[in-house]
Amino acid sequence: MASFLARPCSGSFQYNKLVNHYFSWVLISDVVGIFLPPKRRHWVNLFRVSESFVFVYTTITLHFLELEEPRLAFQFRLGVSLVRLIHAAFLLYKYKTSLVQLWALPSCLRDIFQSEFVLEGTEYVFYGFVPFFLGSMLLPNLLYLSHYNYDVASLDAILTHMQGSESVNVHFKKLIFLILIPSARNRAVASWFVFGAFSIQWVIMLPMFALAPIPYMHIVAEIVFLMEAVLLTREWWHQKSETGKLKDSNHESEELATIESDLPLVGFDWGFTILIEVANMASCLARPSAGDFQYNKLVNHYISWQLITDVPGLLLPPKRRHWVNLFRALESLVLLYTTIYLKVQNLEKPGLAFQTRLGVSVVRLIHASSLLYKYKTSWAQIWALPGWLRAMIQSDFVLEATQGVAHISITFFLGSILLPHLFYISHFNYQVASLDAILTNLQAGFCVNVQLKKLLYLMLMNSAMNRAGASWFTFGGFAIQWVIMLPMFVLAPIPYIHIVAEIAFLIDALLLTREWQHHKQNTKLKDSNHGFDEQVPLSSTDK
Repeated sequence: MASFLARPCSGSFQYNKLVNHYFSWVLISDVVGIFLPPKRRHWVNLFRVSESFVFVYTTITLHFLELEEPRLAFQFRLGVSLVRLIHAAFLLYKYKTSLVQLWALPSCLRDIFQSEFVLEGTEYVFYGFVPFFLGSMLLPNLLYLSHYNYDVASLDAILTHMQGSESVNVHFKKLIFLILIPSARNRAVASWFVFGAFSIQWVIMLPMFALAPIPYMHIVAEIVFLMEAVLLTREWWHQKSETGKLKDSNHESEELATIESDLPLVGFDWGFTILIEVANMASCLARPSAGDFQYNKLVNHYISWQLITDVPGLLLPPKRRHWVNLFRALESLVLLYTTIYLKVQNLEKPGLAFQTRLGVSVVRLIHASSLLYKYKTSWAQIWALPGWLRAMIQSDFVLEATQGVAHISITFFLGSILLPHLFYISHFNYQVASLDAILTNLQAGFCVNVQLKKLLYLMLMNSAMNRAGASWFTFGGFAIQWVIMLPMFVLAPIPYIHIVAEIAFLIDALLLTREWQHHKQNTKLKDSNHGFDEQVPLSSTDK
């Protein structure tokens, strides 16, 4: 903490107030982990690892941007981050924080939340978390615009990257820690500490919020943290005095029996969905990419990732198609923001094409939201999704190596959350620096709108043949872009590294094709005891 907040902030280093502010979000929310009981403290190391990756990458990037001074302090910060990363990884191994526990975490958190947060209204702690978690994940650049960058434009992309990683390293971490703390008093104390530490920054660096592109918007975060502190204090007071109205004990999540909808998504609703998707794909990829608009090759490439991975949704059985609308709604928000941002930056050619893109995105968002409501995609189903995915991977992927498909998706999912800027610099930006922040924003959103969606659609299919076919389509859709826009990969800051993604998609396709072939011939099965049938404890077995 000391090494990262020791940056000089006076004179020509005023911009370090913003850098320190971003690092402080992560470090302040770390303090909440102090309140965890000994057998739950191993979860702290999971976030220490993810934070250290982000800190190392951000520190190195700031150094290359010549925004890290002086040299000795830079080396010290880098050294501390590396030691922290190694130490946290060692403790993860020592205290046996397993993938089994990670899969089980959402349902365990739900059970604790429902059993220990008993007052009516306390659920707003969770509702306050959701918009910041999704906002940091899908629209980190929008949240970044609540800060003044001290006229240092080169900060925009790397701090958009850091804002994206805070979906996990601040908001998700804070929620987990608050739920895992067994004492209502300690939850209240921790939440007041978080609120106070963020609020005091308004006194220290008021111009950073007042001169932001969206002035004073940052106060929304402090209001939400204040609401959390008040609600958790009220919960603590109830335990002392046993007053207050209790929540209804009939929780929706307990009623969940399946991830399927009662209504099959067919007929007009499905046909109109396909029509809107075709219109959306055509309008998004119709940007001119010749002459002065060469940079649109990169924009089209980024948007194509979402659109290509949308296509396998056509292969879902009718009672599982309602999940398509969840991603259509999230993608539409991102595409709307991206289109408006590009227009503000004078990177969108004005005229009918721009208006069509904007209009189609709005119609798509409204239509997807209406179908989410109609086909009853509930919070209960979303809570249950990780456990269902784990069970399906274990039951449907019966060959020894096929779980590699899930491991690849999880790796890219985490990479897009924690290091979106690293993925972005596998592309050439056609010397248009104003693209860097918004496309880093898009890259961060890919954790949900590409990687999670791709894995979920594969598992929702009930045919091994369809899974193989969808994976070959995805691989082909990405691989063909090497022919269409080779210079974008060759001239990137890290040349050719983009091929890692295509290799990963090729491995997916080969593994799923092999799995399909297994259904037609006898193949050695993997051990059916995957360690998931036993009760998964949330606490470490060691002290």
